Amino acid sequence: MKVRFGFFWVVLISGIMLVLAVVGWSQGQTQSPIVRISVPEHDGENVGRKIEVSGSASLPPGTHLWVLVHVTPGFKGFWWPQNEGEVDPKTGTWKVDVTLGEKSEDIGHDFEIVVITVDEGSNAVLHDKRAIAVVTDKYPPIVMPPTTSAPVIRKVRKVSDR
Repeated sequence: MKVRFGFFWVVLISGIMLVLAVVGWSQGQTQSPIVRISVPEHDGENVGRKIEVSGSASLPPGTHLWVLVHVTPGFKGFWWPQNEGEVDPKTGTWKVDVTLGEKSEDIGHDFEIVVITVDEGSNAVLHDKRAIAVVTDKYPPIVMPPTTSAPVIRKVRKVSDR
């Protein structure tokens, strides 16, 4: 009987140690970014040239949220950075003003709006590219930088130049 009683305690203590190890390990892991787009609410929405894209996000430290756009088809792989979305620490919400194209010829075309999360290095590169574009008034497309989570995409159709 003493052998069984001792075995019970060994199994019980081993189980408790395993649970504590798993809990401790999971708490040491970094949080993955979580990003949602609220507006535009659905794929296929008709929009104007200038819209406010908004949503919610939970980002680990050192992670930044950016909004990029491109017209489809024809520009697969090339994106125009719009701006960094600053996540409100109290509400978890963000918003970015977006411009879809610059010409009325884009009316009737489909666009993809993508929200990405990036690390500090890619964030600095995106800020630099945007600053150069604003100063020179030339907005060349870029290749999407490495992301820290899966991009979130909303597809819209430009129906006016406003």
